[in-house]
Amino acid sequence: MTNDNPYWALVYGTLKKGERNDIQMLNAKFVREDRTAQPNFLMREYASASSPGSFSPGVLEAEPGKGSHIEGELYSFDEALLAKLDLFEGLPRGIYKRLRHVPLEGGGLADIYIRLARGNIVMPPKFVHFDDTRNSYKWVEKNAY
Repeated sequence: MTNDNPYWALVYGTLKKGERNDIQMLNAKFVREDRTAQPNFLMREYASASSPGSFSPGVLEAEPGKGSHIEGELYSFDEALLAKLDLFEGLPRGIYKRLRHVPLEGGGLADIYIRLARGNIVMPPKFVHFDDTRNSYKWVEKNAY
């Protein structure tokens, strides 16, 4: 994975193309759809703090090998957008942290935002889909609003 942008992130929720916050990725370069190489994560659905009445995914770290893969879109971008995404995802407020250099199934490494702040989990989930055959979570919200 090489291009002029030094930062790489796998986005899995409302930042994906066609989702309600995709405008945040306007200055990023879409690379491909991908997923985490290791099944070390869980995805949960939460009531959105920033968009009342909406829902947001949150990825949590699981014990190594005892979770699932996360599917998303891989983007590359510059340092200015990295700072903007860190603010958008609430890093200064302790809502998410950026997990660095997560191996991807398609090769290479990318950052992924991991939820820290717990919250009210939506049950049953409306937009978090789990594929048993792929042991993989995917957020599907397009055209939901």
